[in-house]
Amino acid sequence: MPWDAVTTVRLSTATLDHLLNETGELITCSVRSQQRSREAHLLAELPIRWRRVWRQIRPLITRIQMSIPSYQPTIHHLDDRQMDRRAVEQAAARILSHSEDGEKGAREGSDLSAISAQIPLLLDALTQANNLMTELEQSLTHHARQSTEDHTRLSVVTDRLHDQIRRTRMLPLATLFNPLRLQLREFVRAAGKQVDLELDDGGAEADRQVLERLREVLLHLLRNAVDHGIEPPEIRTAHGKPPAGHIALRAVVSGDYLTIRIEDDGAGLELDTIRQRAISGGLLSDADITRVTEAELIDLIFLPGFSTREVVSKMSGRGVGLDIVRSQVERMHGRVTVQSVAGVGCAFTISVPLSLTSSHGLLLRVAHDTYMVPLDSIQRIIAVAPGNVQVLEGRTCLTLDHRPVALVHLADLVGKTERPATREERRSSSERGRGPLVNGRSSTSNWSLALILGSGERQVACMVDAVLGEQELVIYRLPAPLQRIRFIAGATILADGSVVPILDVVDVVRAAIGIRQALSFAAEAAQPEHRTTILVVDDSITTRTLEKNILEAAGYEVKLATDGVEALEMLRHLAENSGCDLLLSDIDMPRLNGFDLTAQVRSDANFKHLPIVLVTSLDSPADRERGIAAGADAYIVKRAFDQQNLLETIEQLI
Repeated sequence: MPWDAVTTVRLSTATLDHLLNETGELITCSVRSQQRSREAHLLAELPIRWRRVWRQIRPLITRIQMSIPSYQPTIHHLDDRQMDRRAVEQAAARILSHSEDGEKGAREGSDLSAISAQIPLLLDALTQANNLMTELEQSLTHHARQSTEDHTRLSVVTDRLHDQIRRTRMLPLATLFNPLRLQLREFVRAAGKQVDLELDDGGAEADRQVLERLREVLLHLLRNAVDHGIEPPEIRTAHGKPPAGHIALRAVVSGDYLTIRIEDDGAGLELDTIRQRAISGGLLSDADITRVTEAELIDLIFLPGFSTREVVSKMSGRGVGLDIVRSQVERMHGRVTVQSVAGVGCAFTISVPLSLTSSHGLLLRVAHDTYMVPLDSIQRIIAVAPGNVQVLEGRTCLTLDHRPVALVHLADLVGKTERPATREERRSSSERGRGPLVNGRSSTSNWSLALILGSGERQVACMVDAVLGEQELVIYRLPAPLQRIRFIAGATILADGSVVPILDVVDVVRAAIGIRQALSFAAEAAQPEHRTTILVVDDSITTRTLEKNILEAAGYEVKLATDGVEALEMLRHLAENSGCDLLLSDIDMPRLNGFDLTAQVRSDANFKHLPIVLVTSLDSPADRERGIAAGADAYIVKRAFDQQNLLETIEQLI
């Protein structure tokens, strides 16, 4: 084989994740190196400050020297480059000795000759101190320059290494797009429609984690396009359209962002129906109808529980879907927009970062704590004047772009009480009002800083106490016990080594505008509420216990079964009592495996529409197809098991 031939090696994703984490540590070290460089430059300024003082006292020293005819330098061992410590101590002792003699002579009424004898020593000491400060200035300046150069080289190497390792985690978008054909076929069969699918990945690649999160998003949008957008063949023919609908998925990479457009040639959004559902659900009043814009009306479809369907079916009407789409995209620091033309079609455009491992963040002070917010999640930063704040229907708002936006203090959301004000702050506040801090400094009086988060109807303004600056953000995922902490999406490390939590902007926005997971206009809301019951089936006690703890922590009532036979008995028992809302099952079990259990449940008229999720170690395409064919609504591989993904999948199905 020639030496220049390309060779390949196989690496596990765990190895790549480990390498990427290590480069994250390098980035943190680079940030700390930059901080040390700044400190070195600050140290180099100290001799400069001394030189300013020296220039003021040097003429005075010269005049004193000229007034002493017998003046001769007394510290001869010192030169401009080196000072002997013993010589300095001896000089200090002589000065002290003369000082004591001078005090004694003064008490005895002697003349000033003793004091005059000290002046030459003082002058020499000041001269030598100035020489040393000059040398210190030169050394520190050289050190600061070298430190800056080292930091620059370290940053270049770190960025290059991080980028190369990040690219090894990239997967072709085709790995995400191609399996969608099979899923679309199931949606089309269930809806009884005809649909052609056009896929154009543009040769794009993205981080594996990004593709995994996008999968559910695209499935939601495809299901939505088939069920809500594409008309039945007879209606399409009557409107002069081909009997088969057309859905196109196109992707393009621009800079560090991946943009995917999902477009259909269906009927478009039913704006009149959306308007009526918004009125019946209390989202819009009769007076709002004349003021609401088409864009604001379209944005309502992303609210939790919003559905234009009166009837709950397996495909739609459950009040979930587009809310999950927006939440998932925003958790990736992305954006989703909608365009619709009646009778022509509808298009959803998603833009997300190619990688979720590093970004840039804004460092904030909230009460006495420090937080980080990804810059991609911030629409803008504004200064809020008291005159812009108003109260509407009991809620504090401000006017932004001619529309009211909820205004809250971030400290109130995250449960942080304001620290006691210092005496100076109280005096300053009483004189000129509390102003915001930018980079730690107070700005215009009587104004406050607010971050504009979210978009559309879910846009809020969050006031903060200070904006401390921008920093490259290396995102560290929290360990399992901490992953469900509200408002916290992860953590990062600052230049001083301190750990700072990264705010979950989706949680912040939801809390700020009081969004609940389901609204009153959902089809199911008219029925009496009951605690959602999930039956967990697994022959492994460890897995059963883990899943039970996760689900109970999320507020679900959990029943357990050890295999398929016991699960069927439990289902029949639950059907006679409180009922069962979802079945979560393993596949490889004694007596009755998960495939056969799913098939038997689907054959029972009582459980025909029961959501079923298979969680298994079997990850081959054949096993996945067999699970879907048996009637499973979702298929999760244990190797890639993620607590948040499980809960979001369940939330979508129930």
